[in-house]
Amino acid sequence: MSDTNPFNIVTFGASDEHDRRKRLIEMMRNCPIPDSEILLNLGLFLTPQTLSRVLFIDFLYRKILEVQGVIVEFGCRWGQNTSLFTSLRGIYEPFARLRTVVAFDTFEGFPTVSEKDGSQMNQGAYTTTPNYENYLQEILQYQEK
Repeated sequence: MSDTNPFNIVTFGASDEHDRRKRLIEMMRNCPIPDSEILLNLGLFLTPQTLSRVLFIDFLYRKILEVQGVIVEFGCRWGQNTSLFTSLRGIYEPFARLRTVVAFDTFEGFPTVSEKDGSQMNQGAYTTTPNYENYLQEILQYQEK
């Protein structure tokens, strides 16, 4: 992980949080767990913020179980929520293939910003790496299977 912030992401937290995250990423990349078991043990690397996101998306999904329709995410960026919604559909509604999960994004970040967005927001913030949409599409296709 680079010490720079090429995506202009605004983060909050303790002053040493960046260093803790950097070390956790190093540990994840150098994990001695065999490849055949690494996906089964991703909980080792969940931060409280990430776990709270997972639990919140689960909470939202459970709210819609009795309602027909699709799930649409506008601005999916890396696709984490989209992936979570897809996985939760497999858990809560394994045979409800009419519950489609749809995600939209430009993958180019904010085209413009306004004073109303605040001084910490920049044009191009929340972009992704080049051609990321193809990578995300492949991941989501694997999850659909």
